[in-house]
Amino acid sequence: MLGWVSRFLGGAFFGLGLTLLLAGILAGYVTGDVDVLRGKGEELVESLFASPEFLETLMLQESQYSSLEEIRSVCETNSEIEECYILRQIEENPKELVENNPSLSQGVNEVNKQIDELADKIKSFEQASKKVITGSVVLIVLGVLFTFLGYMDWKKASYKICVKGAVTSGLAAIYYKVIQNLLVGDLLAEKIQIGAIPLAPVKELLAAWITPAFDKIFVLALSLTIIFILLAVGFYFLKKKDLKKDNKRE
Repeated sequence: MLGWVSRFLGGAFFGLGLTLLLAGILAGYVTGDVDVLRGKGEELVESLFASPEFLETLMLQESQYSSLEEIRSVCETNSEIEECYILRQIEENPKELVENNPSLSQGVNEVNKQIDELADKIKSFEQASKKVITGSVVLIVLGVLFTFLGYMDWKKASYKICVKGAVTSGLAAIYYKVIQNLLVGDLLAEKIQIGAIPLAPVKELLAAWITPAFDKIFVLALSLTIIFILLAVGFYFLKKKDLKKDNKRE
């Protein structure tokens, strides 16, 4: 009975510890890479020009024309009017327009401020991720200890630990890839409102931030799965070899 309890606790502690270890490492990657978001306000404000609604609102300010299409039509015959110059600048060099327009420059500063606040909040979890890693290592050690006490045979215990590790890390590789695909889709972008910035450039910015972190944790989880499988196969044959020896003695 005590052996079964010890084996159960060993498997539970080891599985939970490995899961938390991978989660803590991922959190460390994510919080460590969050600085790539800083200073991206200008790029996001420039992306507003890809929005037909914003572009039309901007072009019709202090203009005698009633629609963006009307301005484009006029520009085909008379490209020297002010509206055509602004439209060309937006299409050819939006960066210069943002820098020379006080209201757009102010918008850049406001977006950068919002991004910095978001980055600071995420960065504040960095210490928590280190504590999770420390706690997970303790659980893994306890899991290994209880498993060995439960079997009192290092080959059997090692085999069970490797099987548990392969299953846990393999599942982690799958669900982290699924979570990554959800986050770089609309799920995370829709939760983060940055002024009137369209969804697409926000998604691109978030993807540039979290994709490397999830790619690294996926490779790590997949590598651990392969290592645990190879070790499990090795310990299985060692265990089977000992079983054959015992049968011969009998």
